[in-house]
Amino acid sequence: MLPALVDIGANLTNRCFQRDLPAVLQRARDVSVQKIMVTGTSLRASRDALKLARAHPGALYSTAGIHPHDAKFWTDDSLQDLEALLARPECIHPHDAKTWTDESLQELEKLVAHPECVAVCGFPNVFLFPVGFLCKDKRPNGVQWMLEQRLIPLDRLMVESDAPYMYPNIKKLPKETQEAVANFSLNMENFQHCGYKRNEPCSVAVTAAVIAACMGVGPDVVAQATTENATKVFKLG
Repeated sequence: MLPALVDIGANLTNRCFQRDLPAVLQRARDVSVQKIMVTGTSLRASRDALKLARAHPGALYSTAGIHPHDAKFWTDDSLQDLEALLARPECIHPHDAKTWTDESLQELEKLVAHPECVAVCGFPNVFLFPVGFLCKDKRPNGVQWMLEQRLIPLDRLMVESDAPYMYPNIKKLPKETQEAVANFSLNMENFQHCGYKRNEPCSVAVTAAVIAACMGVGPDVVAQATTENATKVFKLG
């Protein structure tokens, strides 16, 4: 079994989880997913995420924010409502995408002004969290290649299921990567509950294994590193 994993993003407020959420959470625990961030993508989803976090203390945590798809529902009261949610101790990640994006773009503009700037730029406070799309990334200089070349260091990685989306279909991987994942002898029984129609948090164990196969390390190394990173970034207890 892998060391403890942290899924830093699962949309557990989605209605597709209403009937069997306890079973979904148990399948996650069975593959060492010990903590899950429940994503708040709207005011309603943020409130529901907070309720789930309160119902599962120490296992579920909530985030709060407005996804661009829900921005059309923004009202004059939305900011005050969000601030009230962010004041709750269970809410550990406010989405301040505009400020973060503006600051990152300003830094990027300064970097690309130099002729020495190449395709890969390092940002000291940026973490990457591959999701299931990693499995079908066929670009010659995509994320799989960057992991193989160690251009993405372990101390800048976390894992996310984005459930019920981003199913990691390992059949899309190159044959040698599939074989490497198979050699890890993971318990794949719970993964059978995941699919394109509904992904689950338990899939982050597979994502961690894919990252490990690409980097040429054991999945326990990836699990330990990504959990340490998530614990530090989100100040998890």
